[in-house]
Amino acid sequence: MRNYNALASLGGLVVSLTLLAVTAGCGGGGGGGSVQPRGSTVTGAVLDAATRAPIPNATVTVGTSSAVTDSNGGYTATNVPTGSQELRAAASGYLRFPADAAPTFFVTVVPGTTTLDDLLLVPATQPPPPPL
Repeated sequence: MRNYNALASLGGLVVSLTLLAVTAGCGGGGGGGSVQPRGSTVTGAVLDAATRAPIPNATVTVGTSSAVTDSNGGYTATNVPTGSQELRAAASGYLRFPADAAPTFFVTVVPGTTTLDDLLLVPATQPPPPPL
């Protein structure tokens, strides 16, 4: 198990993410052939940056895979390619992550399941909170 920490600035708001990488075997028993890696799964939650309330129906994109959050703000993106993947999130009434002017944000996806800490979106109607 490995932890990766990252910070991203979003309109003055500093967003901290901790990537917890859990590596699982690709399966396959003997047979002498090589095992082809399968797509990985990325899970996490999207929350309101001001209230920490879950944001349902947000779209989270990891690389070429995307998922929509449930009523608890949770998402599961499947068949995500391993390696460095771009992370994006958007929801009605919220600024996108990362913001248009912000640099692209990447996460490292490992075989198996990669779980991200909460992703915080800033309400579009409020100024962003001061940096931490």
